[in-house]
Order: sequence, then C-alpha cells, then structure tokens
Amino acid sequence: MPSVFQNSLDKQKSRVDSNGENPFRLREDFLTSTEIVFYHFLQTIIADRFIICPKVALSQVISVTRPNENVQFFNKISRRNIDFLLCTNKTIKPIMGIDLVEPKNKEGQSNISDSQQNIFNSAGLPLVRIPISDTYEITQIVPIFRAALLKIKEGRRPVKGNPSTDFSPICPKCGVTMVLRITRHGINAGRQYYGCMNFPECKERMPVK
Repeated sequence: MPSVFQNSLDKQKSRVDSNGENPFRLREDFLTSTEIVFYHFLQTIIADRFIICPKVALSQVISVTRPNENVQFFNKISRRNIDFLLCTNKTIKPIMGIDLVEPKNKEGQSNISDSQQNIFNSAGLPLVRIPISDTYEITQIVPIFRAALLKIKEGRRPVKGNPSTDFSPICPKCGVTMVLRITRHGINAGRQYYGCMNFPECKERMPVK
C-alpha cells in the first residue's frame, strides 16, 4: 500500500499538473543586506580595475585533478561557493576570493573552518576573510588584500605532474569537469575518453589526446 507521504506527493504533483503551475520562484535575497553593504564598499575601492563577481561556485573556479580518482576532494568544492570573486577586466581571470565571516571575538578571529582557506592555498589563489561590519574602512581592508596577494606570491610552488593528464577538460555543454572513462563495448572497447559528469543526462564526450 502506498504510504501517506507518497499519497501527499502524488496529490501535490497532480495539483501542479492540473493548474499548469510550477514551484519555481525568483529569490528576493540573492545577496544579504551585509553582502550588499560590502559589495558597494568594494566598488568604491576597486573602481574599474577589476570585476566583482558575487556568490560564485567553487567548482567554477577551482578544478580537481583526475576527479573520478579524487572524489573526496571534488566533494569538498562541489557544493561550496565564495561570497565574492575579483577578476581581471580583460581575461576575467580570478585573482582573489573574499569571504564575509562572523567575528568570533574582539580580535576579529573567524569561527569558520580552515578547509576553504586550505583549498584556496593549494590552488594558489588568495582568499581573504573580512569580519562582517556595518561600515568598512579602506585603510583597514586594503592592507589585508595586499598581504593575501603577497603571501600567495611568496608561497607559490611549481605544479608537479603532467598537466595534460592531471587536468580533465570542461564539458562544452554543461560547463562541468569531465571524467576519464573507458569504452566497454564495440570496436573501441578498452579505449579511454572523457565523459561529462552529468551522464546520462549529458552524453558529451571528448577524446583523450
């Protein structure tokens, strides 16, 4: 016998289908009030030198080498986002991530995990954490940005391994990382290729060069 929960779902689906409605609604809180305040502050100090991108998914900025082998690392970025991302004007290349955090004490120490900081450090991309405030002072924020850029520049190390095999291509249809797969049947059985992570919804594939 169908459960009470399943009966409720069936009734809701029938109601949506019969009325021709859908459950999608435009969010009115894309940015919180604190994020809006900081966004306008960024505009005053950035001017036209950089592009400010709010709420960017980490998976759109940072990739994982061989994601089908390093699933545990890919999961660390698959559902996370950065509050603000600064990019160059011409190439739209990310140069710095910014997270707004709740201050833990008067010294401004953050109470959030260091895992996101470690991810950015490993990728060689500066990440700064700005304690949430009603107002921001340029003389306080700019030195934090400069220190983050200098730290990454001094600690940057050459990438080991073979870039052609370490990094997978991006699916031209979905914009997500593709994974290495092996053809199981047919004349190409045993041959490797890159397939979209959204398979079977997306059947895009690319040859291994």
